[in-house]
Amino acid sequence: VRWKHQWNYLNRSEFLSTLKQQSQTFDDRSSSIGLGEQLNKYSTNGHILQWNQYLTYNNLSTLITARSQTEKTDTDYKLLSELELQTQCLAGRGCETEYRRQQDDLAGRIQYQNQKNRINLQVSRIFLQDKNLTSLNSLNKYRGTTWSIGVSHQFDVGINLYLNIANQVRLPSTSELFGDRGMSLGNSELLPETANHNEVGLQYQNSYFDIKSSLYLRDVKQAIVGESDSRGVIRFSNLGASRHIGTEQNINWNPINHFTFTANLTIQSNEIIEDERFSYYEGKQVAGYSQIYAFLSMRWEKSNWDITLSNIYEREGFYDNANLKVKDNKIQWNTSIGANYYKWRFSIDGTDLTNNSARDYPFYPEPGRMYFLRAHTQW
Repeated sequence: VRWKHQWNYLNRSEFLSTLKQQSQTFDDRSSSIGLGEQLNKYSTNGHILQWNQYLTYNNLSTLITARSQTEKTDTDYKLLSELELQTQCLAGRGCETEYRRQQDDLAGRIQYQNQKNRINLQVSRIFLQDKNLTSLNSLNKYRGTTWSIGVSHQFDVGINLYLNIANQVRLPSTSELFGDRGMSLGNSELLPETANHNEVGLQYQNSYFDIKSSLYLRDVKQAIVGESDSRGVIRFSNLGASRHIGTEQNINWNPINHFTFTANLTIQSNEIIEDERFSYYEGKQVAGYSQIYAFLSMRWEKSNWDITLSNIYEREGFYDNANLKVKDNKIQWNTSIGANYYKWRFSIDGTDLTNNSARDYPFYPEPGRMYFLRAHTQW
């Protein structure tokens, strides 16, 4: 539910409320993957409340946001008795848990803009509490602050120079903390991932082109990394520190009416700077990251119809921090054909048309070619 109110031409309020209910069942009674025979059900309930306050005065605009989110998940291992549950949990092969996450955020943004310059400042304060309701001593609290500063200048020749500096936080997800589902085991001792991000770039725009080129340096502490063991079971842990250096190139091109071509190329190094567990991993590439990423898209749109064909390409990655297992190269073609009719949109979507089935983890079963028929409406 979303409510908006324009108090006057300078002042606007917005309230959002979201309810979430989800049920997942992992059915592996044939015991074909790493965690063995399973028929596990996970039921999640949660809500989000958010208030946005917008203020504008001349070249200055501000946004103040308050947000509260609660998520509670119950687990039910349907194939196990009470004794079997205790034995499996003590052996470290997954525990039937009930856990709750409470996250509150208070954030603000100030932006100043004139004809040639723009300055943007954002600050957010995070209050997080994770609780395993089946354990008396399991209560993790975290308080952190994120911020970012962006500055840009528009030159007379149409080139825009921009600089971004940020201090960011990536919180571990509840599935990473208390997962124990499918092929992954949760790690309740995971710490939040923090990063210092620096980026400089150039952008050029005209009626046909939008071209952007940037360089970035990202230093990450306590990076959250997932690796699979010899059974194919995925476990999450924190790296001491990693450094990501790269370049990103983007282009949007409209050569003729109704047709758009989009391309992105990212080349980056993902070096392990410090590993608190295994120092001999230092200098190697972080597991799970690709060093080359490319995206191509062609879209034709006319009247109420649109057709999109896109390709995702990834290579030069590893499944493990030792860099012994090379990741599958991803070459994925996707397509979509859609039509709009009054307040309705209908589409037929196809993903991984060539059945590439590149895996994110070495023993993890990945879906191949899939088709979807979708209908959307709004009122």
